[in-house]
Amino acid sequence: MALGGGIGEKISDELGISQLTLGVLHGESRAATTMIATWIRDQVLDDGSLPLGIRFKSKNGGGDCWAYWLRRRDDGLDGDDMTFDSGAAIHAHNPAPLTVAERFGIRIW
Repeated sequence: MALGGGIGEKISDELGISQLTLGVLHGESRAATTMIATWIRDQVLDDGSLPLGIRFKSKNGGGDCWAYWLRRRDDGLDGDDMTFDSGAAIHAHNPAPLTVAERFGIRIW
């Protein structure tokens, strides 16, 4: 597994997780999943580009989940505005994202 070869030793050393399994990837350890996502984000793809996000299976059985990195925003540029499927902007004061963010300890900016 590419993840194990790339980040397995770091996860073992820093978090004491000796084997990188699907259980770790879908587990409750935010430290582990964040470390893995950060490692994936920093990779350079075969074509020289950077990953824009990842798709993964829901641990709750709800199908696929998606996570996107806002690279333009990270670089201090405009153009990474998030929208709902309808194209409406997602505002920080929207009650639905605020409820989810509060429940899961996610920072909204």
